[in-house]
Amino acid sequence: FSLGPWPGSRPAPARMIYYNARDVLGLSIIFRVHGSVFPKPAVLAMLIALVTVVLKTTPLGRSQTSKLVPQVSVYSFFTFVTSFLVVFRASHSYSRFCEGASALTLMKTKYLDACGQIIGFASASKTADRVAISMFQQKAVRLFSVLHGMSIAQLFALPNMSIPVIA
Repeated sequence: FSLGPWPGSRPAPARMIYYNARDVLGLSIIFRVHGSVFPKPAVLAMLIALVTVVLKTTPLGRSQTSKLVPQVSVYSFFTFVTSFLVVFRASHSYSRFCEGASALTLMKTKYLDACGQIIGFASASKTADRVAISMFQQKAVRLFSVLHGMSIAQLFALPNMSIPVIA
């Protein structure tokens, strides 16, 4: 069977990013175009750097710069606010990532606990047919495995993903 999107929802585009494990310092991840956040801000930063060079090197620019920013405190305040916002956003993003990772681990733990309880209750059964109990326990483990796989697939919204059913 196939794990399609929920009715009425649009599937997310499949974009898998492959990383090179032998990369030194991870610099190739920064400079790659597909899947990186670096190229778009780099264009804006280059434009700002070009304007700064023009303002600092031309005589007209030097006279206009003192009128643009009359005091150094204005630049210091702008730098402080910008760095505070960048650090705040990074901290908030990291806390959201940690919260999601802990929720994912909690889900996996709850599935494992429920499956373990079903197997334990089946083992304590008074039924004499041990083969049927063993088959039931194996089927429960497989069903919980499929449940966990489907939950992960739904979280990551992988379209056209098919999970083979092992009988």
